[in-house]
Amino acid sequence: MSSGDLLSVAAGVVIVILVASAVQWWGDDRPPIDGIDDGQHPPLTHPPDPTPSPTPVSLPAPSKLGYVEKPVLKYKTYLLPDNISLFGASDPSWKTKECVVFASLEEEHGGVTGTFTVPYPIWRMNCTVIPDNNPGSTLFRAILVDASTNTIIEGMELCGPGHVVKNIEVSNGEYYLIVECRHAHFTMNMETKKEFLAL
Repeated sequence: MSSGDLLSVAAGVVIVILVASAVQWWGDDRPPIDGIDDGQHPPLTHPPDPTPSPTPVSLPAPSKLGYVEKPVLKYKTYLLPDNISLFGASDPSWKTKECVVFASLEEEHGGVTGTFTVPYPIWRMNCTVIPDNNPGSTLFRAILVDASTNTIIEGMELCGPGHVVKNIEVSNGEYYLIVECRHAHFTMNMETKKEFLAL
């Protein structure tokens, strides 16, 4: 081997040693980052994604139901049947207290309402009857009718003051009420559970 080749090899060895020393010096003597001095890099951290807040459910403005004039010209079913008592007593009350009124009817006499729609899968008719100055003659009867088929869906009857609730599981149609009220003032609220508002 010539002396030029030996010099080239020696120069290469010296360069490798110098580079290795420089890398070693930079890795050992650099100041610690955030108190970490064990030669490990701090773990990369990402800020946690903000938890999305639930979208508030907007409550519907209750619509006021009213009676129509001349229901005989508007509906095929406009008279109350004699057997409303077959629908039974009041239904069990819901366990939840988060009920929302979406429609109401408040009157002192009977009649037939205009149609209304219900988009909720489960709802109820919640009715309170208050007698006038002749409570012995107080009578309240009402039926819920499907406007498209003229069939009776549900009925309620109170012979005297009181409170009655009927749970309904039909929706997405048009309905109306036929009411008989004597010697009383009544309020009927159409209510649904708050959980159904977002459906």
